[in-house]
Amino acid sequence: MDIYAVAGPDGTGKTVTALNVAVAFRTEGRYAAVLDADIEGNVTTLLDIDPERTLDEVLDGDATLREATTECELSPERVPETDLQAYHEALAEDRRAFRSAEQEFPGIEETSFPEVDSVPVIAGWPSERRIAATDPAELEGLLQELVMAYDVIVVDTGGESVAATAPVAVADGVAIVTSPAEPHVGTANAMAGECQRNGAPLIGTVMNRATDETSITALTEEVGLEAVGVVPADERTPALEPVRYAVPDAPVASAYDRLADSLAEWGESVAAEASSAADGGGPEASTASDADAGGSDAGDTEETQDADGADAGGEDDDAGDDAGDDDARDDDAGDDDEGGGGLLGRLRDLD
Repeated sequence: MDIYAVAGPDGTGKTVTALNVAVAFRTEGRYAAVLDADIEGNVTTLLDIDPERTLDEVLDGDATLREATTECELSPERVPETDLQAYHEALAEDRRAFRSAEQEFPGIEETSFPEVDSVPVIAGWPSERRIAATDPAELEGLLQELVMAYDVIVVDTGGESVAATAPVAVADGVAIVTSPAEPHVGTANAMAGECQRNGAPLIGTVMNRATDETSITALTEEVGLEAVGVVPADERTPALEPVRYAVPDAPVASAYDRLADSLAEWGESVAAEASSAADGGGPEASTASDADAGGSDAGDTEETQDADGADAGGEDDDAGDDAGDDDARDDDAGDDDEGGGGLLGRLRDLD
């Protein structure tokens, strides 16, 4: 079972991100659940559910995990038809403007909802004090009881000092959500540093509410983490959450799909590295193997130097031709940048 914690400064959309990533995982056929570790209960509030029990009560022995888990139904009835119709019309207009051509776009009657009918939500803790008092080892042991039920748990963390808390400590990796707003970027950088000092594995940063003017490179440098996902700004989606379910063909929904894929790829690479290290195929073994190979090839290198010299002239001629090809490709790349429609244009074009 993979556990991914979603952290970030308040107001950056980490709760919405956690929920939509869980829905994206479920749409891809994985058994995913959301652990609401935000003391304000943002996921439960967003989905308008009132859990009878919490994980805090489970840890105290007063409830079971089943009682603390609410199976939140996702259905077309949850989505306001007027908001959805307005969104479809606006999205169609956006795409027509981007492609400069009329095109057919489905209305509300033709909208097909993903084959996901629910998302499990595990209610967390009532206060920061209770979270701070939770033993990571105890929480990890408890969550292992869910291995047969889920293969992914997405943790929605709360507050900006979460690095030393149990929900982050038990996670396989942490993704830090930020927005282009300067206060958020600075706080995200501080949170990344705190996670590193506490030994929490960092996956990367999620750039939320990105616009055409957003420089992803500059922001990732400020945060100090590579971008693991970019979610375009769209002020029309708050009434349609989870948007990955309500409007699966929207650019924002596609961004959550790519983010879920990136998290899964990160988890697979970490598992592969751990397996390789356990089998004795870690970095030291690779270095020793490379050294042996270098020694055995030394004689061959001396014998082939003359032949390499004879071929040098031909390679120089080829290099000249390649340089010309590179110049042509650079010209083409410039044309692409001029016509790409900026960040949102490229994200929409992926759809």
